[in-house]
Amino acid sequence: MGKVKKFVIDAAARMRAQLEEMMGDVNRWFTGLAVGHDPNPHEMALHYINSGGAEDFARRHENDFLVEVEEEE
Repeated sequence: MGKVKKFVIDAAARMRAQLEEMMGDVNRWFTGLAVGHDPNPHEMALHYINSGGAEDFARRHENDFLVEVEEEE
């Protein structure tokens, strides 16, 4: 038996990047406009998800967090 190469998602890196975007200045600005005050992290997360930010992130970064690994067959 040999080694097999395959691609997996670096979930930790993807989550860090998405959280950075979710809590970033752009989302803070748009969430603030939507809620009418300086938003808290919970409001920012809900706005990001409900306004399509999570779907847009997935589309824009579809292959950005793939890493190649080798496994024994």
